Amino acid sequence: MLLGGDEMGRSQGGNNNAYSQDNEVSWLDWETVDWDRVSVTQALTGLRQAHPVLRKADEPPEVLQFESKDDLTVAFYFDGSKFDPPDSSFLLACNGRPEPRSVTIPPELADRSWIVAVDTTRTLEDWSGSLEIGAFGLVVARTDP
Repeated sequence: MLLGGDEMGRSQGGNNNAYSQDNEVSWLDWETVDWDRVSVTQALTGLRQAHPVLRKADEPPEVLQFESKDDLTVAFYFDGSKFDPPDSSFLLACNGRPEPRSVTIPPELADRSWIVAVDTTRTLEDWSGSLEIGAFGLVVARTDP
């Protein structure tokens, strides 16, 4: 769920209850908009709107087990082949660390033809059975049915 301004990088100074603030805490500052963040948000909402596999609440994604040394890096697999008609399948990987992380993709997924839909750190060049995700990065990749 997004609160108005989240997509622009507005933090409300850490105040999660600023609805009663009629000052710079709750105002949108159009001079400091993070347009890269707005573009990523638009891409993600567009993917969710276009693909039922990303909206189906009663079909949770598979949490992938991969070689990661911490709990701040996670990956999910959304299997679109279970839908009628089949939808694209998605791999979503997040790195919550301040340094790049490499995650190994399971062999049954690594040999597919993946298309990068979103890469927030623009670091992804080659799959080679693993993903190199930049610091605090998000990668969403799609493979068509």
